[in-house]
Amino acid sequence: MTVTKVVTADASQTHDAGFVRVVAVGASAGGLDALTQLLGQLPADTGLAYVLVQHLDPAHESILAELLARATIIPVMQATDGLRIEADHAYVIPPGVQMTLADGHLRLVPRDRTGGPARSIDVFFRSVADVHGSDAVGVVLSGTGSDGALGLEAIKGVGGMTFAQNPASAGYDGMPRAAAATGCVDFVLPPADIATHLARIGHPAGNGWARRCSAGDRSSRNGASSDGAARCDATAHRASGYCAADHRASSYRASGYSATRDTFAIRADRW
Repeated sequence: MTVTKVVTADASQTHDAGFVRVVAVGASAGGLDALTQLLGQLPADTGLAYVLVQHLDPAHESILAELLARATIIPVMQATDGLRIEADHAYVIPPGVQMTLADGHLRLVPRDRTGGPARSIDVFFRSVADVHGSDAVGVVLSGTGSDGALGLEAIKGVGGMTFAQNPASAGYDGMPRAAAATGCVDFVLPPADIATHLARIGHPAGNGWARRCSAGDRSSRNGASSDGAARCDATAHRASGYCAADHRASSYRASGYSATRDTFAIRADRW
Protein backbone atom coordinates (compact mmCIF):
# COMPACT_ATOMS: atom_id res chain seq x y z
CA MET A 1 0.00 0.00 0.00
CA THR A 2 1.35 3.44 -0.97
CA VAL A 3 1.39 6.01 1.82
CA THR A 4 1.03 9.63 0.74
CA LYS A 5 2.97 11.95 3.01
CA VAL A 6 1.11 15.25 2.80
CA VAL A 7 1.50 17.25 5.99
CA THR A 8 -0.79 20.05 7.08
CA ALA A 9 1.53 22.96 7.81
CA ASP A 10 1.00 24.44 11.27
CA ALA A 11 2.98 27.56 12.14
CA SER A 12 2.51 26.87 15.85
CA GLN A 13 4.44 23.61 15.77
CA THR A 14 7.68 23.45 17.77
CA HIS A 15 10.76 23.04 15.56
CA ASP A 16 14.47 22.72 16.00
CA ALA A 17 15.96 26.19 16.28
CA GLY A 18 19.17 25.26 14.46
CA PHE A 19 20.27 26.66 11.12
CA VAL A 20 18.64 24.97 8.12
CA ARG A 21 20.11 25.51 4.69
CA VAL A 22 17.43 26.24 2.09
CA VAL A 23 17.33 25.04 -1.51
CA ALA A 24 15.04 27.39 -3.47
CA VAL A 25 13.47 25.71 -6.50
CA GLY A 26 11.50 27.55 -9.19
CA ALA A 27 9.33 26.02 -11.90
CA SER A 28 6.42 26.85 -14.17
CA ALA A 29 5.00 25.02 -17.20
CA GLY A 30 6.28 21.44 -17.17
CA GLY A 31 7.23 21.86 -13.54
CA LEU A 32 5.29 18.91 -12.16
CA ASP A 33 7.37 16.43 -14.14
CA ALA A 34 10.66 18.18 -13.35
CA LEU A 35 9.86 18.51 -9.64
CA THR A 36 8.80 14.86 -9.52
CA GLN A 37 12.13 13.78 -10.99
CA LEU A 38 14.08 16.05 -8.63
CA LEU A 39 12.31 15.08 -5.40
CA GLY A 40 12.16 11.42 -6.38
CA GLN A 41 15.95 11.19 -6.35
CA LEU A 42 16.54 12.92 -3.03
CA PRO A 43 17.60 10.84 -0.01
CA ALA A 44 15.75 11.31 3.26
CA ASP A 45 18.62 12.83 5.24
CA THR A 46 20.38 15.58 3.29
CA GLY A 47 19.79 18.09 6.10
CA LEU A 48 18.47 20.59 3.55
CA ALA A 49 15.04 22.19 3.29
CA TYR A 50 13.46 22.46 -0.17
CA VAL A 51 11.12 25.35 -0.94
CA LEU A 52 9.27 24.96 -4.23
CA VAL A 53 7.97 28.04 -6.02
CA GLN A 54 5.74 26.81 -8.84
CA HIS A 55 3.65 29.16 -10.96
CA LEU A 56 0.04 28.32 -10.06
CA ASP A 57 -3.39 29.51 -11.15
CA PRO A 58 -4.41 31.97 -8.42
CA ALA A 59 -8.10 31.21 -8.99
CA HIS A 60 -7.93 27.51 -8.07
CA GLU A 61 -6.84 25.40 -5.13
CA SER A 62 -3.59 23.50 -5.61
CA ILE A 63 -2.98 19.77 -5.09
CA LEU A 64 0.69 20.05 -6.04
CA ALA A 65 1.90 19.10 -2.55
CA GLU A 66 -0.20 15.95 -2.62
CA LEU A 67 1.04 14.98 -6.08
CA LEU A 68 4.70 15.54 -5.19
CA ALA A 69 4.35 13.65 -1.91
CA ARG A 70 3.69 10.50 -3.92
CA ALA A 71 7.10 10.80 -5.59
CA THR A 72 9.43 11.33 -2.63
CA ILE A 73 10.35 9.93 0.76
CA ILE A 74 10.57 13.35 2.41
CA PRO A 75 7.47 15.07 3.85
CA VAL A 76 5.82 17.58 1.52
CA MET A 77 3.50 20.35 2.69
CA GLN A 78 1.86 23.47 1.38
CA ALA A 79 3.37 26.55 3.01
CA THR A 80 1.49 28.83 5.39
CA ASP A 81 2.45 32.26 6.62
CA GLY A 82 4.87 32.09 9.55
CA LEU A 83 5.75 28.43 9.08
CA ARG A 84 9.22 27.60 10.35
CA ILE A 85 11.19 25.44 7.95
CA GLU A 86 12.68 22.09 8.92
CA ALA A 87 15.48 20.07 7.40
CA ASP A 88 14.51 17.20 5.10
CA HIS A 89 11.10 18.69 4.32
CA ALA A 90 9.70 20.20 1.12
CA TYR A 91 7.41 23.23 1.10
CA VAL A 92 5.15 24.22 -1.80
CA ILE A 93 3.96 27.77 -2.41
CA PRO A 94 0.15 28.11 -2.35
CA PRO A 95 -1.72 29.89 -5.15
CA GLY A 96 -2.14 33.64 -5.27
CA VAL A 97 0.71 34.70 -2.99
CA GLN A 98 4.25 36.03 -2.97
CA MET A 99 6.55 34.14 -0.62
CA THR A 100 9.77 35.17 1.09
CA LEU A 101 12.13 33.74 3.70
CA ALA A 102 12.82 35.63 6.92
CA ASP A 103 14.56 34.33 10.04
CA GLY A 104 13.92 30.70 9.17
CA HIS A 105 10.20 31.28 8.53
CA LEU A 106 8.17 31.43 5.33
CA ARG A 107 6.29 34.68 4.89
CA LEU A 108 3.28 34.88 2.58
CA VAL A 109 1.44 37.96 1.33
CA PRO A 110 -1.35 38.21 -1.27
CA ARG A 111 -0.02 38.68 -4.76
CA ASP A 112 -0.59 42.03 -6.42
CA ARG A 113 -2.32 41.24 -9.71
CA THR A 114 -2.21 44.80 -11.05
CA GLY A 115 1.53 45.35 -11.34
CA GLY A 116 2.44 43.04 -14.24
CA PRO A 117 4.02 39.57 -13.98
CA ALA A 118 4.37 38.35 -10.40
CA ARG A 119 7.91 36.98 -10.78
CA SER A 120 7.34 34.96 -7.62
CA ILE A 121 10.48 32.89 -8.21
CA ASP A 122 12.74 35.94 -8.39
CA VAL A 123 11.13 37.35 -5.25
CA PHE A 124 11.75 34.22 -3.22
CA PHE A 125 15.26 33.62 -4.57
CA ARG A 126 16.28 37.16 -3.64
CA SER A 127 15.02 36.69 -0.11
CA VAL A 128 17.04 33.46 0.22
CA ALA A 129 20.14 35.29 -1.03
CA ASP A 130 19.55 38.04 1.54
CA VAL A 131 19.11 35.57 4.41
CA HIS A 132 21.66 32.87 3.60
CA GLY A 133 24.36 34.64 1.62
CA SER A 134 26.92 32.16 0.32
CA ASP A 135 24.90 29.26 1.78
CA ALA A 136 22.02 30.02 -0.61
CA VAL A 137 21.17 27.44 -3.27
CA GLY A 138 18.88 28.15 -6.25
CA VAL A 139 17.45 25.81 -8.87
CA VAL A 140 15.48 26.81 -12.00
CA LEU A 141 13.47 24.07 -13.68
CA SER A 142 11.09 23.83 -16.65
CA GLY A 143 8.97 26.85 -17.52
CA THR A 144 8.22 29.59 -20.02
CA GLY A 145 9.50 33.14 -19.69
CA SER A 146 12.45 34.12 -17.52
CA ASP A 147 11.25 34.18 -13.91
CA GLY A 148 14.09 32.95 -11.68
CA ALA A 149 16.93 34.25 -13.83
CA LEU A 150 17.38 37.48 -11.86
CA GLY A 151 16.95 35.54 -8.64
CA LEU A 152 19.82 33.24 -9.60
CA GLU A 153 21.93 36.32 -10.31
CA ALA A 154 21.21 37.50 -6.77
CA ILE A 155 22.17 34.12 -5.29
CA LYS A 156 25.37 33.91 -7.28
CA GLY A 157 26.11 37.55 -6.48
CA VAL A 158 26.45 36.63 -2.78
CA GLY A 159 28.50 33.51 -3.53
CA GLY A 160 25.70 30.92 -3.49
CA MET A 161 25.32 27.85 -5.68
CA THR A 162 23.06 27.80 -8.74
CA PHE A 163 21.51 25.15 -10.98
CA ALA A 164 19.37 25.17 -14.11
CA GLN A 165 17.64 22.25 -15.77
CA ASN A 166 19.21 21.04 -18.99
CA PRO A 167 16.95 22.69 -21.60
CA ALA A 168 16.89 19.48 -23.64
CA SER A 169 15.29 17.66 -20.69
CA ALA A 170 12.71 20.38 -19.93
CA GLY A 171 9.12 20.29 -21.08
CA TYR A 172 9.43 24.05 -21.58
CA ASP A 173 12.94 25.42 -21.90
CA GLY A 174 12.39 29.18 -21.61
CA MET A 175 13.21 29.55 -17.92
CA PRO A 176 16.28 27.25 -17.94
CA ARG A 177 17.67 29.00 -21.02
CA ALA A 178 17.06 32.45 -19.56
CA ALA A 179 18.78 31.39 -16.33
CA ALA A 180 21.82 29.99 -18.14
CA ALA A 181 22.04 33.08 -20.35
CA THR A 182 22.84 35.21 -17.28
CA GLY A 183 26.22 33.47 -16.92
CA CYS A 184 25.40 32.83 -13.27
CA VAL A 185 24.57 29.12 -13.41
CA ASP A 186 27.08 26.66 -11.98
CA PHE A 187 25.41 23.48 -13.24
CA VAL A 188 23.11 22.74 -16.20
CA LEU A 189 21.76 19.24 -15.59
CA PRO A 190 18.62 17.07 -15.78
CA PRO A 191 16.53 17.17 -12.57
CA ALA A 192 17.66 13.75 -11.31
CA ASP A 193 21.32 14.79 -11.63
CA ILE A 194 20.60 18.06 -9.83
CA ALA A 195 19.21 15.95 -6.98
CA THR A 196 22.47 13.98 -6.87
CA HIS A 197 24.47 17.19 -6.48
CA LEU A 198 22.10 18.50 -3.82
CA ALA A 199 22.57 15.29 -1.85
CA ARG A 200 26.33 15.88 -1.92
CA ILE A 201 25.86 19.46 -0.72
CA GLY A 202 23.73 18.27 2.17
CA HIS A 203 26.09 15.47 3.20
CA PRO A 204 28.43 16.62 5.99
CA ALA A 205 31.50 16.03 3.83
CA GLY A 206 29.90 17.48 0.73
CA ASN A 207 28.69 20.55 2.58
CA GLY A 208 32.19 21.53 3.59
CA TRP A 209 33.43 20.67 0.11
CA ALA A 210 30.87 23.01 -1.46
CA ARG A 211 31.62 25.85 0.92
CA ARG A 212 35.20 26.00 -0.34
CA CYS A 213 33.67 27.62 -3.44
CA SER A 214 33.43 30.93 -1.63
CA ALA A 215 35.92 30.60 1.21
CA GLY A 216 38.44 32.97 -0.38
CA ASP A 217 36.15 36.02 -0.46
CA ARG A 218 33.10 34.84 1.48
CA SER A 219 32.92 37.82 3.81
CA SER A 220 32.96 40.36 1.00
CA ARG A 221 30.33 38.51 -1.05
CA ASN A 222 27.99 38.01 1.90
CA GLY A 223 27.77 41.79 1.97
CA ALA A 224 27.79 42.08 -1.80
CA SER A 225 27.18 45.49 -3.29
CA SER A 226 24.79 46.13 -6.16
CA ASP A 227 27.37 45.05 -8.69
CA GLY A 228 27.77 41.63 -7.06
CA ALA A 229 25.41 39.91 -9.48
CA ALA A 230 27.22 41.45 -12.43
CA ARG A 231 30.41 39.74 -11.23
CA CYS A 232 28.76 36.35 -10.80
CA ASP A 233 30.23 34.79 -13.92
CA ALA A 234 33.77 35.64 -12.82
CA THR A 235 32.93 34.33 -9.35
CA ALA A 236 31.80 31.02 -10.80
CA HIS A 237 35.01 30.64 -12.78
CA ARG A 238 37.13 31.41 -9.69
CA ALA A 239 35.40 28.67 -7.71
CA SER A 240 37.24 25.54 -6.65
CA GLY A 241 36.44 22.15 -5.15
CA TYR A 242 32.83 21.09 -5.67
CA CYS A 243 32.14 23.99 -7.95
CA ALA A 244 31.92 25.42 -11.40
CA ALA A 245 35.63 25.21 -12.20
CA ASP A 246 35.50 21.42 -12.29
CA HIS A 247 31.89 20.82 -13.34
CA ARG A 248 30.30 23.78 -15.06
CA ALA A 249 31.97 23.38 -18.46
CA SER A 250 31.35 19.64 -18.53
CA SER A 251 27.69 20.09 -17.63
CA TYR A 252 27.25 22.60 -20.45
CA ARG A 253 29.01 20.27 -22.88
CA ALA A 254 26.84 17.36 -21.77
CA SER A 255 23.68 19.40 -22.34
CA GLY A 256 24.78 20.66 -25.73
CA TYR A 257 23.64 24.10 -24.59
CA SER A 258 25.21 27.44 -25.42
CA ALA A 259 24.11 30.28 -23.17
CA THR A 260 25.58 33.02 -25.35
CA ARG A 261 23.17 32.51 -28.24
CA ASP A 262 20.20 33.08 -25.93
CA THR A 263 21.46 36.05 -23.93
CA PHE A 264 19.00 38.42 -25.59
CA ALA A 265 16.00 36.54 -24.20
CA ILE A 266 16.73 37.47 -20.59
CA ARG A 267 17.99 40.97 -21.40
CA ALA A 268 14.84 41.79 -23.38
CA ASP A 269 12.55 40.50 -20.63
CA ARG A 270 14.40 42.55 -18.01
CA TRP A 271 13.62 45.73 -19.94
